[in-house]
Amino acid sequence: MVLLVEWSLNYPWLYFIVICISMMCEGAITSILPTETISHFGKKRGKQVYSYMFSSFGVSAIAGSILVALLQYEIGFTGMLYLCLALTLVSMFLTFLYSSGKNFKYAPLMQQTVRAQ
Repeated sequence: MVLLVEWSLNYPWLYFIVICISMMCEGAITSILPTETISHFGKKRGKQVYSYMFSSFGVSAIAGSILVALLQYEIGFTGMLYLCLALTLVSMFLTFLYSSGKNFKYAPLMQQTVRAQ
């Protein structure tokens, strides 16, 4: 992935492809989140949890805009690209940590909620 990002700095068409793939992944996540949230937290609690998760998109958009305004002139476009790559890798790590279930703090609570319904 790092190599793909490095190549995309030199080839505009590859950068376009990387951005398109990124946007497709974001759209897929947005469509999968309601179903996964309800399956993990149940019908009653899942709606509440999803509303918090959905509002995080707006908060992250504002935080991202502020981050770009503060850091873009200091680290440049390449630095911002690497910063976004690092945040994406952290997100991927947290996703794998969550999907394993054993390291997730609320995994037993989620199993009880699903069994109750």
